[in-house]
Amino acid sequence: MQQSFLFSLYLLSKYGGEWQTSTFYEDSFIRAFPNLLPQVQPVGSYNSPEKVVRLSYSTRCLERFARFFGLVEIELPGNDHYSEEFKVRKLPLLDQAVQFHL
Repeated sequence: MQQSFLFSLYLLSKYGGEWQTSTFYEDSFIRAFPNLLPQVQPVGSYNSPEKVVRLSYSTRCLERFARFFGLVEIELPGNDHYSEEFKVRKLPLLDQAVQFHL
């Protein structure tokens, strides 16, 4: 997960112009790094390895990294405080700081 830094910036750069759900980015991360799932232990009987990876990715990469550095804005769900999904959209600083040439 620690090596997902550039991958996350690429995803945000490519898809972040429109609001995307955190699940969209989590799905993309799991598709790109499927070998990570067998390495993760479940937490109790209620959090599967996939759920642990999803929560870790969205918390660490989207909230604590990208939002902290002002690269994205996050919209939390209205009245549903129990939902783990949120929306993400890039801010202009992301395009100013990061450019991919493919």
